[in-house]
Amino acid sequence: MTSAISTNDRVDGFDYRIYHRSFERQERNYLEHTDILEDEPKQEPYLQRLMELLCYKRNLMSAKTKSELAIELIDEMEASAFVPNAYALDSSLFIPEVIQRIEH
Repeated sequence: MTSAISTNDRVDGFDYRIYHRSFERQERNYLEHTDILEDEPKQEPYLQRLMELLCYKRNLMSAKTKSELAIELIDEMEASAFVPNAYALDSSLFIPEVIQRIEH
């Protein structure tokens, strides 16, 4: 996700955020269907399964939505020396939270 400041003379990049698409539903489905069988005597499958669960939980906790990232960029632009007079948004960001932040 990128932001830019546009004037009559030029367009300059302002900042960007990396949006990590959430695959929570697919990941949860995978984890629910990859249970370790009770009769497996080796410890390695259990450790691998534990690592999968920990990575899943960490990614779930750190992911931000597109609207959260957009609001961060708007706040930074508003605090900069080049405060925009108008905003142009992708249609996916035309949601109440983002619009309210711009109006604020």
